[in-house]
Amino acid sequence: MVKKIKQFEYVPIEYIIKKFEHKFSQKEILARIKKLTRLRLLAKHPSIKAYRITFLGLDCISLRLLVAKNVVKAIGDIIGVGKESEVYRGLAENNDIVAIKFYKIGKQNFKHIAKYRGYYSDDVVHSGWLRRSIIAGKREKDVLEILNNYTIPGIPKLYGGVLHSVVIEYIDGARLNEIEQVENPINVFEQIIEIIRYIYRNAGIVHGDLSEYNIMLSYKDDKERVYIIDWPQYASINSPLAISMLRRDIENIAKFFRRRYMLEVDVQEVFKYITEQ
Repeated sequence: MVKKIKQFEYVPIEYIIKKFEHKFSQKEILARIKKLTRLRLLAKHPSIKAYRITFLGLDCISLRLLVAKNVVKAIGDIIGVGKESEVYRGLAENNDIVAIKFYKIGKQNFKHIAKYRGYYSDDVVHSGWLRRSIIAGKREKDVLEILNNYTIPGIPKLYGGVLHSVVIEYIDGARLNEIEQVENPINVFEQIIEIIRYIYRNAGIVHGDLSEYNIMLSYKDDKERVYIIDWPQYASINSPLAISMLRRDIENIAKFFRRRYMLEVDVQEVFKYITEQ
């Protein structure tokens, strides 16, 4: 059914039976569908005999694939819930603690997302929430694979990802918006700008939706260390939107530091520092 998300939002019962009749009897197929629906892994269409995978069902498929690919071997407590994703603590195959993120693009925030994120083509804009979430997960996995090829401080290590899930290193810290007072605001701001600059100049990539909500701060050797997360909205610098996206990223960060820490930032000077050789 996952392969049919693009073709159907709800898969007709006739198609499901035809797909699996070589393995199971029709009676067993219907019994399995009934059980999966009761477990809320499938949802029935309100008026026709058709079913779709729920986010919970997609989570289970992703976890099964991640285990099969030797990416993770355990999942623990939920550690973060946002408008677009849920994040769980997990255990990688090599026993590293990781963060398992499931993208869950919902109806309530999608109009806002579609307005600013050019990676959703017209057919995707009119498709289901599951497909949009799978695209977001794939994009973050793809860009982290690129960024992990560089020695960039502040970029999470990627362990893998399938469908709408991405597995990255566990960052023992908090989002910038959650921290009441950082020890050295200037140093934190400069770390953010250096990461943006390095990525722009070396990887040719712009984050595209940067704010205090997707910057994490951890403490290592008694020093504040910045990580930039949530990358599905990235753009190549060859994109016609890249410059405006970069400028918006800088403005968002400058606005936060001005409001929270009274730090005056010349946005144009920072923009020139990042982009000019």
